[in-house]
Amino acid sequence: MAFVLFLATVLVVGFFAVSTLKAMLRSFGLKRARRLVHLTTGSPMNGTPFSFASFEGLRNSPPVHKSSEQAAQLGSIHYEWTMTGSPMVRVCDAEAARRLLIKHEAKDLKRTIFLPPGNITSAEGEQWRTHRRVVQRALRRDFLNGVVDIARAQAATVIANTSASPTHLSVPLTYQWCVRAVEEMIVRITWGDHPRSDEILQAARDQLGRSLFSVLAYFVPVLARLPLQAARRQANGRAVFQGVLLPLIREEMARPRFQQDSEAEDEQQLPSELRSERLSLIQLLIASNRLEDAVPLTEQELLSDAIAFLVGGNDSTGSALASVLYFLAQHPETQGRLREESRRIEIDPANPFAGLEQLQELSFFIKECLRLHPPFSGAFPRTALMDLEVGGYHVPKGTSLFVDFSAIHRDPQHWEDPHHFDHLRFSTEASATRFPHAFMPFSVGSRQCVAQRLSMVMLKVFASTLLRTHQVIAENSDEIEWVYQFGVCQPRDGELGVRVHLSA
Repeated sequence: MAFVLFLATVLVVGFFAVSTLKAMLRSFGLKRARRLVHLTTGSPMNGTPFSFASFEGLRNSPPVHKSSEQAAQLGSIHYEWTMTGSPMVRVCDAEAARRLLIKHEAKDLKRTIFLPPGNITSAEGEQWRTHRRVVQRALRRDFLNGVVDIARAQAATVIANTSASPTHLSVPLTYQWCVRAVEEMIVRITWGDHPRSDEILQAARDQLGRSLFSVLAYFVPVLARLPLQAARRQANGRAVFQGVLLPLIREEMARPRFQQDSEAEDEQQLPSELRSERLSLIQLLIASNRLEDAVPLTEQELLSDAIAFLVGGNDSTGSALASVLYFLAQHPETQGRLREESRRIEIDPANPFAGLEQLQELSFFIKECLRLHPPFSGAFPRTALMDLEVGGYHVPKGTSLFVDFSAIHRDPQHWEDPHHFDHLRFSTEASATRFPHAFMPFSVGSRQCVAQRLSMVMLKVFASTLLRTHQVIAENSDEIEWVYQFGVCQPRDGELGVRVHLSA
């Protein structure tokens, strides 16, 4: 066992060493970088010189505002060195990003993604289109009342379970607390009130891992077979998924309502009678999958999509929730108005989703949190499959491109005083005159986050539930530094610097 660990370590260290040497050698005369020129003026694209600072994202997580400062210095289209020794074009211009992610996405770009195949995130071609149709039908707003009910009940449970007394929560809130709260919500939203929900939740956490071992095991699969505690946890998580969740999917698919032919007027929509039922997410996915006459998703693919919601949503929505709580504490006057709005608007038990949509100022607030702290720093990198024009520059085939959400969200061309928090910039009047794709926390185009509506539901439900009874208070006046660790926005030390107390 010791020899296998040693060999795996040598392979990983060797990979980084070779990549670093390759990058250093190519930095003195890279042909591809020289071809990154402006099509009109012929001037070369600005870029960062190769140095070990190129690895800052690994050894010292960059602050959220760094990319916007770099864009101001080098230009909204510039390149930087990657670990493979090639320049990657960083796109910090909203119009150029729109063209890439909408016009060129399907035929001219290839995504670079390190995820297992078989789910909506990693699938390609016709398989991906089937996944997307199934999920989009399931997440239509008029079928989400059951999801909203489950989210409201779970949000109240999380808050109650964390309370040390009727007047305040027991601990200072942290990033990990937010992530775990979201994990619990997603598990309950997806699988409903399952008698083994706690076991499913623990299995999900075992699978996610959040450790260096999880990363290494992906690239060196033999590590997952070693008699290590981390490997056993991941194996136990997989066993629960296959032994508990897969039979649950089969059981749901055998129910009469999912076997009957659809009576919907439009055969591409879920049957209207399902609107009155309080369905979990997996039930909605199964009902939607019944409409795929050609090649519907398999049981395993439905399970993979449900797991993808958890994996993709736990850190992203957890990061967003952390930002919402942080900015609530920083802006007590706005928090007061949001509390008044949350108490004033009654949630109709017959149609709770419609009640959420009436929380307009809370929507503005959440969007501003997502603008300043987009959960992910950018979209999955793309590789150009042909020569492209990006922001006026020639980008040769084979070049990597990265759309930078953080820089776009702080571009002074679209945002007045971009580093200042002002949620009213998302009011209907203010938004009408702004370039619509200057805001893309969930990306844009066909590959944008298909679960963004679900994420907004969880954020609005949790915030409004909390605000009705509690207030969020900053512990001190110290400024919290937000950074991107492994691409996810969070406080550098994990502490939000806020507490929650019972409000008057």
